[in-house]
Parts: sequence; structure tokens; C-alpha cells
Amino acid sequence: MSEKVVVNYVYDSCYSLAYGNYFLIFDYAEGILEIPESKHIMFFVSDKDSRSYTNEIFNLENLNSVKYVLNKNISNLKYQDNIIFLNNDKLGMRNLKKLYKKDNVYLLGGGEAIKIKSNTGEIFIRTISLDCEKIGFLIEIESLVIFFGGDVDFSKINDDVYLDLLDELEFENPDMIFLPITDLDKKSFAYLDKLINDSDSQILFPTKIGDREEESIEFKKFYKAKNTDIRTIKGVNYKIEIEINCD
Repeated sequence: MSEKVVVNYVYDSCYSLAYGNYFLIFDYAEGILEIPESKHIMFFVSDKDSRSYTNEIFNLENLNSVKYVLNKNISNLKYQDNIIFLNNDKLGMRNLKKLYKKDNVYLLGGGEAIKIKSNTGEIFIRTISLDCEKIGFLIEIESLVIFFGGDVDFSKINDDVYLDLLDELEFENPDMIFLPITDLDKKSFAYLDKLINDSDSQILFPTKIGDREEESIEFKKFYKAKNTDIRTIKGVNYKIEIEINCD
């Protein structure tokens, strides 16, 4: 059985993904983001750095169904004079504490798993921290399996966690994966190559390509995956409609 998925490249490592009643946003830090109010909206944030998120994602009080799955290192930011600094923006300590107590906010580290229920179904999420800082997300929505490792630093890989992830991806066989393709030395490329081959995913979406989207075209020419379709990105807000075989 095939299912329609609409994937939109926003900027750098940020993608949005529309599937059924769900709308997922990964690592939104900047760019134009169109959010459909009729869907269940979920923001995923892999790290506290400025390329992974902006606190503007919390200013969506007009939407009825928004959930946040955040790297828990966001809660460990330094503060001064009762102000926490997030991406050079200021969010008061009182507001931040209120945010973290909400039942639609999930703070996770590496190696954790949660199940989030909605009135239309359940989403299973597992987290992986390959570099002991940023987290990746292995997500199951109905019959669709996604792995987002968009901001992983291949120069800081924990080999034990990496080997466990390879086993997990080989078993889950995700339908689509999101991985960085830029700034790779020989060792980093070997890590990426093994991830692509062992996951045997249908589609790979390139990340860490902000202002360098054309490198996705060169990567596709250079890298010949056995069964994985390497998608090229032509510019910001580049939308791709695909049919995923979810059998």
C-alpha cells in the first residue's frame, strides 16, 4: 500500500512533513513556515543551538493542537538576572517554567522512548544521541517510519551508540531518513555511508545545506546508493510530494 507524504524543505536542516492528520516540523530556526491549522502539529528540536530552533515556535497559542518534542538540553541553558537566553532572544524564567510544565511539551535525552496519543491515533518516538549532545528521532506514525538525524555531528560520534543505531535502522527499515551531506571528511563520510546502506531507506533528504542547496545535486551525482533515492533540493521552501510504499 502506498501513502502520500508532502515534504517541504524550509531551510538548512529544517523540513516540514504532512502525512494523514499529522504535520511534523523538524529543527525550525528560520524561514517561511506554513502551518495547517486542521492537522495535529508537532515540533521536533534536536539541540539548543541556533540552527536547530527559535523560541518563536512557542508563540502559537491560536492553534488547538500543538506538541513539542525537545532535546532536554534546552532546559539547561545558562541564565542571568532571571532571564534565559534562547538564540539571542529573551524568554522570562517564569514563562519558561510554565512552558516546561505543560502536558504538550516533552523534554527528552538520548536513548528515551515515548508514545504520544491523539484523537486519531498514536505516535511512537525514540531518541538517539550519536554525539552525546544533539538527538535524532526515530518516529513511527501508523505505517510510516522516519529517522531524522539532521543535525548530527559526525566528527563526534559515540561508536557504541552508532552501532546500536545501525541495528535499529536495519530492523526498522525507515521509509525516509534525513541526514547531513555537507562538511564531510573521510571518516564522517564513512559514518554516513554505513547509515544509508544499513537503513536501506526508500528516500534520503539532505540536511545542513542552508545557502548551499546546490550541494545536494552534486551529492546525488557523486553518491550512488543501492536502493535509496537521494532527493535534491533546488531552493528554500522546495516542496516534494511523494508516494511511500508502507507495506
